[in-house]
Amino acid sequence: EDVVIHRRALRSAYRVLDPEQADYFLVPVHVSSGMWQLNWGFRDLLPTGVRVHEAALQYIKESGPFWSRKGGADHLWVFGHDQADLEDSNHQLIIT
Repeated sequence: EDVVIHRRALRSAYRVLDPEQADYFLVPVHVSSGMWQLNWGFRDLLPTGVRVHEAALQYIKESGPFWSRKGGADHLWVFGHDQADLEDSNHQLIIT
């Protein structure tokens, strides 16, 4: 699901290349596909997925000014399963 949404966003007529013009930022972390393709299973997905998403969150916060612009409220995270728990999840839009 996360890969499909990412691919569709890349082809969207609403996509902009200038981050200053963006209303939202899709964070393309494809963790849920690992559950099926890498056979992680739910037991392994949670700790692995949380680590990957936390690393992505840290990278976004440190690499540019756009997280701070709205405190992450304009960053979209896609979870293709019902397990969504990030440190700052109360400030982000999470799609499950």
